[in-house]
Amino acid sequence: KQDQKLSTLQKQLVSTPGVGKVLAWNLLVKTNEFKTITEPRKLACYAGVAPFENISGTSIFRKPRVSSFADKDLKRLLHLGAMSAIRLKNDLS
Repeated sequence: KQDQKLSTLQKQLVSTPGVGKVLAWNLLVKTNEFKTITEPRKLACYAGVAPFENISGTSIFRKPRVSSFADKDLKRLLHLGAMSAIRLKNDLS
């Protein structure tokens, strides 16, 4: 019924503390099964969890900001997953 590769990837993601079915499927869909976004830094940028400084030779220094093009839904799900993992107190603490 289901694609075996997708099912395997989903099970691997769900085995991580704090990652549930909703977050796992969102990650798989939005990264095209981790084919389009293969590096952790790119995923962090896409999800909006990695702020960047905007510095040039004449710019005024401002605090780092997240891009307005970031996927806010994915950022919200990652935040909820992190909070869940903290509450579970598995291997993370």
